[in-house]
Amino acid sequence: GEVPGFSGGYLGVSVFFTLSGYLITTLLLVEHDTAQGIALGRFYARRLRRLLPASLMTLAAVALLARGGVFESVPDLGARIRWSAVNLANWDQQQTDTSYAAIFAGGPGSQSPVQHFWSLAIEEQFYLLAPLALVGLLRWSKGAHRRLIAAAIALYLATVGLSFLIAGALGPDAAYLHTAARSGELVAGVLVAVVLHRRAVSDRWAVLTPIAGGGLVAAMLLTGSSTQSWPYHGGLPLFALLTAALLTGLQAPGHAKPMRIKSVLSAPVLTSVGAVSYGLYLVHWPVFVWLTADRLGVDGIALHVTRLAIVVALATASYVLVERPIRRSSVGVATTLGLSVVAIAVVVMSTFSIPPPTTPFGGVADVDIQKAAAVAIAASPPVRPTPSASPV
Repeated sequence: GEVPGFSGGYLGVSVFFTLSGYLITTLLLVEHDTAQGIALGRFYARRLRRLLPASLMTLAAVALLARGGVFESVPDLGARIRWSAVNLANWDQQQTDTSYAAIFAGGPGSQSPVQHFWSLAIEEQFYLLAPLALVGLLRWSKGAHRRLIAAAIALYLATVGLSFLIAGALGPDAAYLHTAARSGELVAGVLVAVVLHRRAVSDRWAVLTPIAGGGLVAAMLLTGSSTQSWPYHGGLPLFALLTAALLTGLQAPGHAKPMRIKSVLSAPVLTSVGAVSYGLYLVHWPVFVWLTADRLGVDGIALHVTRLAIVVALATASYVLVERPIRRSSVGVATTLGLSVVAIAVVVMSTFSIPPPTTPFGGVADVDIQKAAAVAIAASPPVRPTPSASPV
């Protein structure tokens, strides 16, 4: 469930979107400067080697567990896995009216173990389009940094307008799941990268760090997950400005103190967590959905500690045994693309053998029971109270 007191904790995904936009754009701009261009094929191959192995391995593991009856009450899990494998989970959830709040509304047995893949889908869609857009903007600007900044500002303002437009026209779920509605958070990071490119940030900008950091924490504390809250009405690109300010402040030299924020963020413990953070995100939700209190025989703090230990162990093993070796491999672009297509196809095909959802008692799916009950009630005659019935 949600962390008590942090009902707006899902805003952390927004922070990640902006940070991702900043990092990817910075890498591309540096490559453009050093190599006088951007090698799109190599970029896509690097992204595939970095992200696809762990995500497909997670989906394959979920499919295998589902074939063994672990997620027997989850509706259409095979379809959910297929959409996740092709990085369109956010569109799938939007079409099936799946909201963030719905994740916690259903019972433990009905929660999809791949619900969190919606954010990864938006990330992958950004990785597909951002380099193409940046190449176009760089050619249009013809090396003029001010023109590039102006284009980035215009793009950000356009995404802000899109976010409010989509929220008003399509509703709160679209505002949260629609790629265009969430693009403003990513473009905010792009804007920071473009503005700061080839520029040293003045020390006076360091004041933004505590202000923006405090604003981010306050927003997470004070914002609820209800669809009536501002993130569901187009406000997320504006929230991204706080993250953008934090990123800018962190680039400033700051005051000469032994423990500056950038030094703290570079601590070995945090860098180790950062290395496995992708795996942590991938496996945490399937583990939490699978390993319930009933299955483990523990609850409370013991349950959370056990789950966390398993998540850390799985993410570390994934990084050491799978992610890092593949990432460091010298496989060519064409081979990477070909193997990626084959791996996606294998995972997709494996989902067709997942049995249909059942109730914990081995019957048909809950939704089918509800439909049958509604038909039976509508067809049955009204029940008349007997004279001896108690009014209490």
